[in-house]
Amino acid sequence: PETDLVIDGDGVGIYGPLGTGLGGSSLKPASPGDTVTFLVTIENNAGTNSFEVSWNSPPGWDVLFDGQSSPISGAVAGTYQLQVVVSPLSLGGTFDIIVDAYKTDKPYYMDSVTGRVTVQPPAIVDGLIDGNGGGIFGAPGTGLGGGPRRSTSPSSSETWAARPISIASRGTRCLCGRPL
Repeated sequence: PETDLVIDGDGVGIYGPLGTGLGGSSLKPASPGDTVTFLVTIENNAGTNSFEVSWNSPPGWDVLFDGQSSPISGAVAGTYQLQVVVSPLSLGGTFDIIVDAYKTDKPYYMDSVTGRVTVQPPAIVDGLIDGNGGGIFGAPGTGLGGGPRRSTSPSSSETWAARPISIASRGTRCLCGRPL
């Protein structure tokens, strides 16, 4: 074959049909809002040195190939950066960015590789008051995240009593980026 894609050193001599990512893969960990970079090499083993390159982007993410956000026509053999910006709203999981390339003049010479990003879920603070509110989350300042069971708000003659508060981590990193 005249075309070979390699991602972070994986996929030499392995070929995948367009859209499959089966020609090589690389895995990178990330947190919401992180940027990860893969190195993708286009090898021209024979013939014309001109390739069509395209890739997918998970919803809400920015993915750039050689600084470009849309498919590239006429790329030449070389090593390029595949820069992936994880959505800051990502709830975690594994996401595949598939890069495809084929010869401009011979589209049947193709390859496809996968950049896989494993996003660690963000930490979630779960506040409990008197044991109530576990797994219930409210927007900051609303008081809708659980608390003592009351059917109404206190009247002007009532006073609030001090209550013990428990905070539990549901992830491995705080939103500030530091390990817990």
